[in-house]
Amino acid sequence: MSSRIPALSNEDVLALRAATDPLPTSLDSWLELVAVTPFDQIETNTQRIAPAIYTNLQTAGAFAERERLRGTYKYSWARNTRALHEFAPVVRKLELARVNYRLIKGVAVQLTLGNIGSRIMGDIDLVVSEVDVETVHGILLSHGFKPNFTSPCAVFHTGTPRDALNYNSGRCHVDVHIAEHKEPSLLYKYILKKPPMKVELDGTHYLIPEATLLLITAAVHGAKNFSATDLIQSCTDIALLSQGASAELVKLYAQETQTKLAVNHMYRVLETADLECFKGGIPSEVLVGRIQAFLILKQTTARRLRKQLLFMSNLSRRYQERRLPASVIARAYQQLDGRRLLYAIWLATGRFARVEQFLLRGKSSILTAPKHTLDLPGAITSFEAKSNKGINVSRASQLTQDWRFTIELAQPQKILTMTLESKFFDKFDASLYWNGKHHVRIVSGDASMLHIVFKRVPRTTEFSIRPIFQLCPDCSQSLNDLQIFIDLPNN
Repeated sequence: MSSRIPALSNEDVLALRAATDPLPTSLDSWLELVAVTPFDQIETNTQRIAPAIYTNLQTAGAFAERERLRGTYKYSWARNTRALHEFAPVVRKLELARVNYRLIKGVAVQLTLGNIGSRIMGDIDLVVSEVDVETVHGILLSHGFKPNFTSPCAVFHTGTPRDALNYNSGRCHVDVHIAEHKEPSLLYKYILKKPPMKVELDGTHYLIPEATLLLITAAVHGAKNFSATDLIQSCTDIALLSQGASAELVKLYAQETQTKLAVNHMYRVLETADLECFKGGIPSEVLVGRIQAFLILKQTTARRLRKQLLFMSNLSRRYQERRLPASVIARAYQQLDGRRLLYAIWLATGRFARVEQFLLRGKSSILTAPKHTLDLPGAITSFEAKSNKGINVSRASQLTQDWRFTIELAQPQKILTMTLESKFFDKFDASLYWNGKHHVRIVSGDASMLHIVFKRVPRTTEFSIRPIFQLCPDCSQSLNDLQIFIDLPNN
């Protein structure tokens, strides 16, 4: 967590107010936003909280872009309802097995607020104690959930992670967090220790933390700011949950779970938005002064150092797992049409995304940009053949387990769609990178994830599809049938 308080953009502030302020202030903020920015050009932050904006404005009658906002809510409601329908039998079995669990984050926030469509929910987050992990694992498997945290490849089978276990059954994704190992562990152990709130939905009772603990969890997640829209979603959650959480309890729980800095960080961000729910100012009880912040940081330095040492140890292990033999790198160097030296350095240093981003600074791609422009719709049917017009593919894909390709568009596009086809995705997970940055994890068995949308696409754009886990040659060859179809929406 950075000590610097990130600045919210003007659009962020208007979107936050539209999602959390009472009417008519919220409607005024929304109308101001769409008066300046057309709906199809709104930022990803606004897109992330669009269902919450509709939830807050739905009683306002007719207003600009109501139907498109309603569409985001309906999509969110349908996806979330389907996921909970798949997960409900698991919850009932957890209750029968007397497993001490809590649902947190998106699903718990929506159950607290009483509206399942008001928030985009990528997965269902479940917190359990280490003693219950095997029981939970067995229950999930018995209900058709597939673990995604170990490689199906027998040669490169990876060990079980200690902090989170990922499962999916079709479109329903579940993250199981182990309280003793998920940071900050004091918070998650505290969540399991405190009596739960029991919320009934469609005949199933779900155990969730009280609103104050959900607020603190949102603050921790927002302060880490792992993905581009985490901050705005956490700000929205905190503002909505604050109406059912007392400042005194926030202060007490944050102190007992050693999360005061994260809570302070997020409230300082919210100060800049001037929301109606904090019109009287952010409660002083939850804010931390500079001296107190320094003392807290000093107390946690040893713990941070231990975490850094563990991280470096894991990084060294991952490097040993991911590095390629010199002979393979030499062959890839010869086969690549592009910045060969940069690519060889990336391969030699373990194929880490951060290294790729560093090497690509100021450059559009590793591969050479195509000489001609791509006629849409376009397709890649083979990574072995010569590149198609407007597309340049890496012919070293099989060697490096990096199915990389660059396209040249006639002009930048607001929206571009991509559809992937391969039997590989029935069994193996993969990540798709866009100009060196992680865009989406493709979870095996979920056909909906094979249709991917990109927004604000520049003329020269590079994509890379990589298996999540290291695979043996036999397993990686199952991507040889990969076909990629690129098009504009509604074509």
